[in-house]
Amino acid sequence: MSSHRKESEKNYMANKSTATFFGIAAALGTFIGMWSMATLVSGFASVNWQISEVCRQYLMGAGHIEDYEAIVNQYCNINGIDYLLAGVCFAAFTAVYKYLNSEEEVTAAN
Repeated sequence: MSSHRKESEKNYMANKSTATFFGIAAALGTFIGMWSMATLVSGFASVNWQISEVCRQYLMGAGHIEDYEAIVNQYCNINGIDYLLAGVCFAAFTAVYKYLNSEEEVTAAN
């Protein structure tokens, strides 16, 4: 009977520590969720609820886009993207052309 009681106390302590861990994790997750929602709402409110402006500010802050000093810099960036798109289109056209004009061997089933 004594070993059964010790095992029961051991399981109770394990369940108690697991419940404590999940309680702390849930509280931390709730705090982070509330903080992120408050940040998002205040960000939208500061730019008059314009989603595109929030996205632009995020991309500028992350370094994905940057303000252009002159129209020449913007043209050079657009021109480079056009050359990349043209290269992709030429490669895709070549692959599709070869696929459509390939002669498949037809084997007769005996």
